[in-house]
Amino acid sequence: MTKDNRVGSIASEGLPYIFAVVVMAALIKWFFGWWSLPLWLTAIVLVYCFRRSERRIPASPLGVVSPADSRVQAIEDTVDPFLQRPSKRITLALNPLGEYTLRAPTEGKFVNQWHLRKGTVHTWGSKQEYTADEDALRNRGKRLDGLWIQTDEADDVVLELTVAPLRRPRCYGVVGQRVGQGQRCGFMPFGGRLAVYLPANARISVKPGDTVRSGSDLIASLVHG
Repeated sequence: MTKDNRVGSIASEGLPYIFAVVVMAALIKWFFGWWSLPLWLTAIVLVYCFRRSERRIPASPLGVVSPADSRVQAIEDTVDPFLQRPSKRITLALNPLGEYTLRAPTEGKFVNQWHLRKGTVHTWGSKQEYTADEDALRNRGKRLDGLWIQTDEADDVVLELTVAPLRRPRCYGVVGQRVGQGQRCGFMPFGGRLAVYLPANARISVKPGDTVRSGSDLIASLVHG
């Protein structure tokens, strides 16, 4: 196993939220005394949720780790709406009190990203022959991002990030950039739903109802040979 080398701090995405709540709590404390207590408690909860803790990445080159602290909602054979291929989909519900950091499920490089905004799908990448199924994506009805990672063995793993309209997930990947297994690759503040699309022959290691931790728990294995 290897260690995540970016640990022991608060994710920068959470600092504006924490700062705003602390300022409000201080003002209410100044004018109204201990009526500010709920806000101080809220600040503590935010610090906990936006933490960035150590994760031990399993030594499993063909393994697929969970990209988020979450609970497995469903596992099914389906068609990947991004790459339009037969696929196994693992649907994860993010833990509202878990870390909001997303981690790369496997080692490889970023090939493409997709963004759904107000009924329009924007796509860019180095392989233009792959286009998202826009009708399938629009039917999600919420803000959605897709992130495509391809392994050195040419296995395609796609993350589908679905959140409420007022939330904003972030993807750190740049097309062509390499990413390590378990490395931070995005952020989903205050939770949401995440689907992992895998090759159709992938071997699933979890079942619905399982709780998994990002970067350290295997959810599947890629099959070769």
